[in-house]
Amino acid sequence: LTPSYPAFSASSSGQSFTANVLTKLACNIEAYDTNSSYDNVTNFRFVPKKSGKYRVTVQIQSTNVQAGANISVYKNGANFARLQGVVANSYTDALSGSVTVELNGTTDYIEAYGYWTSSNTAKSIFQAEYIIGA
Repeated sequence: LTPSYPAFSASSSGQSFTANVLTKLACNIEAYDTNSSYDNVTNFRFVPKKSGKYRVTVQIQSTNVQAGANISVYKNGANFARLQGVVANSYTDALSGSVTVELNGTTDYIEAYGYWTSSNTAKSIFQAEYIIGA
């Protein structure tokens, strides 16, 4: 039974990151997309067809330990929330976080971004689910 609310989960098995460059997460492997609202081919963005509040979750995991990183959610092309970050003199191999975003159901969209202070390859997960009407 397919839920009647918009939700998706997508991942990438490995994406290259250039040091000190904010990079859109290219999550191209869909686990599910209940109403075809996530573009997993070109724009890697979620454009829900129903207005409301959405719980957005992002995770990145480096294939090797790297210094300094952060993850962010962008709404309509602008930084909406920095979910988690680690300063350049700290070491991490994984970051994750969630935020609630209100979307209008017609033109609003969200995207996920990652940043590492050194070049590497990382796996990522980008998810969103409808939680309540606007």
